[in-house]
Amino acid sequence: MIDPVLIQLLGYFSGLFGTFSTIPQIYRVMITKSTDDLSYMFMYLNNLGAFLWTVYGFLVDDWPLILWDIITIILYTTLICQKYYYANIHKYKYKDKLDSSDQQYLNRPIDIKININPDSNITN
Repeated sequence: MIDPVLIQLLGYFSGLFGTFSTIPQIYRVMITKSTDDLSYMFMYLNNLGAFLWTVYGFLVDDWPLILWDIITIILYTTLICQKYYYANIHKYKYKDKLDSSDQQYLNRPIDIKININPDSNITN
């Protein structure tokens, strides 16, 4: 039989690594201020899963599970807030400085075509 203290330590360490694996993503978003590649559905489902694991942890009185999943919910909620913030700040940051003729370009995607070969006769 395995010592219950070792089982408890295994629970704490597995939670530590699983939970804090989101910190590099949060740090990257803070540095780059870009969340384009993050999926809301991914983050919502992870939060839902962590919430359900937390409920399960309370039902079976498993404190490592409860602790790490509450921290996971906080971290994924941080990512969701970052995604919402950085997705909207660029949209509204300079909105008041544009005149009405520029307003039409706010939500329009940028289409850039670059012709690398100067000898090419292709026109767009």
